Amino acid sequence: MRKLLSGILCLAMSALVVLPASADRIRDLTTVQGVRDNALIGYGLVVGLRGTGDQTTQTPFTTQTLTNMLSQLGITVPAGTNMQLKNVAAVMVTAKMPPFSRAGQAIDVVVSSMGNAKSIRGGTLLMTPMKGVDNQVYALAQGNVLVGGAGASSGGSSVTVNQVSGGRITGGATIERELPSTFGTEGVISLQLNDEDFNLAQQVSDAINRQGMGVASALDSRNIQVVVPRGNTSQVRILAQIQNIEVNVGPMDAKVIINSRTGSVVMNQAVKINDCAVAHGNLSVVIDTVPVISQPNPLAGGETVVTQRSQIEINQGGGALQVSTAFGAEWLRGMVAALSDARLRGFTILQAPDAYFYPRAAEAMNGAAVRRFPVAMADFDDAEATRVYVDLATGDLLLTLGKRERAGRWLFSFLHSWDLPAMLRQHSARLVVLLLLSLAGTALCTTATVIGYRRLRMTLRRKRHWHAPFSERSRRDLPRL
Repeated sequence: MRKLLSGILCLAMSALVVLPASADRIRDLTTVQGVRDNALIGYGLVVGLRGTGDQTTQTPFTTQTLTNMLSQLGITVPAGTNMQLKNVAAVMVTAKMPPFSRAGQAIDVVVSSMGNAKSIRGGTLLMTPMKGVDNQVYALAQGNVLVGGAGASSGGSSVTVNQVSGGRITGGATIERELPSTFGTEGVISLQLNDEDFNLAQQVSDAINRQGMGVASALDSRNIQVVVPRGNTSQVRILAQIQNIEVNVGPMDAKVIINSRTGSVVMNQAVKINDCAVAHGNLSVVIDTVPVISQPNPLAGGETVVTQRSQIEINQGGGALQVSTAFGAEWLRGMVAALSDARLRGFTILQAPDAYFYPRAAEAMNGAAVRRFPVAMADFDDAEATRVYVDLATGDLLLTLGKRERAGRWLFSFLHSWDLPAMLRQHSARLVVLLLLSLAGTALCTTATVIGYRRLRMTLRRKRHWHAPFSERSRRDLPRL
């Protein structure tokens, strides 16, 4: 059975998997031409840092920016003043201005250090003008910076996880100028597919024409043109109806999106994982600084100098290279059903041990057993009520149980080892119970032994008494007439 299952799994994994078609709304498949975000950028200062800001001697623009800002606030800094600041950092601020934005609307901004600041965690962004491509100010940004990374340093050593020189401010910018819009001035709306596909473009065009929402035509593999009446109100109503139309979409391309800043990975349902090499764990950079004293010769006339020697080490916890194979639960259900002619009565994915499939220590009655999870458990409706456990990672058949094996598990293994998963999790309580049962069994055996010894002694005494000569017996032992 093990060889049959392994062969079926290998053949099925080498076959091409075709996903069934699904119905998606047009709003999820297309965007409206001209209705898009606009990029904004600005330069500002982050203050309030705990000694992790720019080194002003190496980043003179930070000092210059601070001097200009103070002069605008009516504070004059004397010329030639060398400001040694560690709680200020020069940053670049970026944002996206949504379409149809109005004055007073709040948008998110991303703050990134452009100097040599170690971290901007806990800092506050001062009022920063956000400009567009036409060099006009469209928004003003200000607020507390939220950093997604983590870092610590002490005594010349530092540990950093992810990025601490960049962060976000949710709703940190307020729109002050609105963008002009030409929406509704023309009698044509252009829809653009998110992914180029001639078949999908024609399907979207046909779906719009069937609903009578205008005259739609596919221009190429991405653009669909819809002729509609002029006017903002009428086009808004028509677009609302068009975007809710459902279109049957065929198998989509597999896509994986990786965010290197936060370390997050997003994938769609078309992604299938086959044999692969995986290295996982938290990446940390450790920098150790050791002071080195340089002592000159006595007659050299030099001075003692203390220099710093840095040692950089990159650690990745749990980053061992592992080979991973994953099988879908529904797909594996069909493969397991092919193991027997009997009807498949039940199929479950186990994430934790149960009463039959559980890890055992080396001192257990049946020896050590290592169990990996998750596993697939299947019950067949045959005479033996067969139950099988299949490894989801490798497809191997791990355990097969019939009526005899299940009965032996309770009448032999359980009574000798007391190894239910709930008992194994409570190790100390289990040992106490086993000790008490052992003491009770010892007391019972001792009592039975004493009682048996006494009865045997009485029996032997009676036999010796009745086999003695008649003259030696007492007259009281004779039966009375």
